Amino acid sequence: MPTNPSLAARRKVLGAAVETTKGTKQAMAAAMASTIVYDAKMKPDGIFDDGERAPNLLTGGTLPRTKGLQKGSLTFRTEMVHDDQFMTLIQGCGFSVATGSGGIDTATPTTDLNAQKTLTFELWEGGRRKILYGANGTFTLEAAGSAQRVFCSWEFSGIFETPDDEAMPATTPTLTKGYRAQGMTFTFAAAAIPPMDGFTLAMNADVQPREDLTKATGLGYFIVGDVVPTLSIAPEARTVAQYDTYGKLLAGTAEALSIVLTDASSNTLTIASPKAQRTDVDDGDRNSKLADPIEMDLHVSGGDDQVTFTESA
Repeated sequence: MPTNPSLAARRKVLGAAVETTKGTKQAMAAAMASTIVYDAKMKPDGIFDDGERAPNLLTGGTLPRTKGLQKGSLTFRTEMVHDDQFMTLIQGCGFSVATGSGGIDTATPTTDLNAQKTLTFELWEGGRRKILYGANGTFTLEAAGSAQRVFCSWEFSGIFETPDDEAMPATTPTLTKGYRAQGMTFTFAAAAIPPMDGFTLAMNADVQPREDLTKATGLGYFIVGDVVPTLSIAPEARTVAQYDTYGKLLAGTAEALSIVLTDASSNTLTIASPKAQRTDVDDGDRNSKLADPIEMDLHVSGGDDQVTFTESA
């Protein structure tokens, strides 16, 4: 047996917690409950990029670099499963979450920096542990095709802690099957659109550091300056009389969007926007059928309401 065996690339466990004090590591000892995670990667992010030292010298060459902001990044994907940690993670993406009666949670963007939360993440890799705290990020929901699983891709920036060794926490695999792109409701202005095979909904959150020269890392935590969602779809083409895609584009029409995902247990995730506006239409071919790939911006109507997520059982 080797003295120092290799660490298996797939053997990873990811934990996340909302911080009680922004920019202060939140203690945790467990992975995210009921959450199916793929491709988790945490790393330092350009800590020495601004530290190059090439002064006037008698010789050529450079001097050892100096550290800058001790920031890091975390990327991973999750299957969208009811009652997973989506409503926790979204709080680190410029959203606030309100819990209503009957187990209904609603997430809404907030530009109130005091109201925004930050997250701590711990990624256990075999016997090694990485930590990212004071984190905020953005995410993209995507269904690659009809009847395919709905995934969420997450990108977080935060303060990168020096890794240490810690045994991986015990976890129980999540067997629940999540949302799929089938049996969905997908309407604009309460009217159905021609058939399509998938969608991509990106938050495009503006994630920025809050610098603090009193901190050893040079950072207080990360904030979200704005959430500017976009939607990409590719419905089948229709005649103008049947569905006037180009007429809506040229008129600058903004319509209420409603997307409802339903799982096998009748749990739902409803995505809504009051003002979905077409910004571009392309010419597509999907399996010998003419398609109209559409790019859309999701706008506000009466406040921070450009997009909302409501989860109910």
